[in-house]
Amino acid sequence: MFGGATSQFHEHPCGMFLYVENVDDVYAKALANGGASLHAPVKQEYGYTAGFSDPFNNQWWIVQGE
Repeated sequence: MFGGATSQFHEHPCGMFLYVENVDDVYAKALANGGASLHAPVKQEYGYTAGFSDPFNNQWWIVQGE
């Protein structure tokens, strides 16, 4: 997924949107290894999702499909 910077989503090196098997596990491991929370896990209309940034300011948006 590609997109330009906006007032809500500022420019950063890279952003990924990934489907994973377990959002809670991936999110917890990311935070335990130096990641910063962008959005705690929550159920959305498109699936269970969360967001975090890594130490290099890349953004990771993960979703667990239903």
